[in-house]
Amino acid sequence: MKECLDMGFSQVGMMTFEQGNSCQDRLGALAILSGRIMEQTIINNESLKQTPIFISHGDQDDVVQVKNFYQSKTYLQNNSCLFEAHEILGDTHTISSKAIN
Repeated sequence: MKECLDMGFSQVGMMTFEQGNSCQDRLGALAILSGRIMEQTIINNESLKQTPIFISHGDQDDVVQVKNFYQSKTYLQNNSCLFEAHEILGDTHTISSKAIN
């Protein structure tokens, strides 16, 4: 099986999660940068639950508010997903070197 990483920033980050949720194969990982998870329904996709998910968000984002990061984090916790979440202090709506590190 070939594993791949799906990553997106902002709106593409939102699409990244939706694509991962519709995929029945386990992906290598998903990364959502300064985005949010749109649908807040129960995750029944066991492949997605086993896919590592990385989410990060700047606390000074004025395009996609940081509250969306907290909602996404809670949603992933409630659905027993395998994820890592980072709030980047001082970051706006950008992919900064802090987010990359």
